[in-house]
Amino acid sequence: MTEGDLFKQNGTETFFNPGQKDTGTLKNVYGCILGKGEASTSARFATVTLSSTPGKRGVAQIYLQNVTVSSREGNAVQTRVKNTSIILTKTRNYDNFQRELIKRLVEELALKRQSYA
Repeated sequence: MTEGDLFKQNGTETFFNPGQKDTGTLKNVYGCILGKGEASTSARFATVTLSSTPGKRGVAQIYLQNVTVSSREGNAVQTRVKNTSIILTKTRNYDNFQRELIKRLVEELALKRQSYA
């Protein structure tokens, strides 16, 4: 979990807590602007980086719970949370992927060369 640029607009100073991981659950993620400032345009609050076990397939559910967005006065602002799923259908080893990509490019170039001959 890394902080996005939502609260860093206009050079404002921020505080960001990336949360704690607990058995597949990320808890207590929060951030705020320190001092005067505001988030005046759409931006990313945070980025979650996921990884999977090589060769594993499945579905990872992403749920946001107990989301509170507040005004500078501390009053809750109405929000809409959209949860999602990530479906892992195929995993690949990066080295194998790179070799396969180069092989395909070489084959494609060879076919193009033949068509010009």
